[in-house]
Amino acid sequence: DPTIIALQSNAASQQTQINTNTSGLATLNANVGAYQIYANSSLSTLTANAGTQQTSINRIDANIGAYETWANANLATQTTNFNTLNANVGAYEIWANAIEAKVGELMGE
Repeated sequence: DPTIIALQSNAASQQTQINTNTSGLATLNANVGAYQIYANSSLSTLTANAGTQQTSINRIDANIGAYETWANANLATQTTNFNTLNANVGAYEIWANAIEAKVGELMGE
């Protein structure tokens, strides 16, 4: 019967299509699995890199803090030196004025 032959032919064609789709799904599943492995590996690398960056940031913070401490101490030293210099200039000015007055006195001014 031609109808039965056509149905059998259609069934065989559909079976081929089903087999192709099943093969395509298996390939897709394999690709998704491979991508998942890649993504997990990349995430692990990013996480490790973030940890390394945090360590570097902490080290930079510590170095800045140490520099700030040094700079503040150095500023205090410089301020002390400036005040000492200012006092010495003031003392020299008093001494020079006294000498000038004495010279003027000796010269009869």
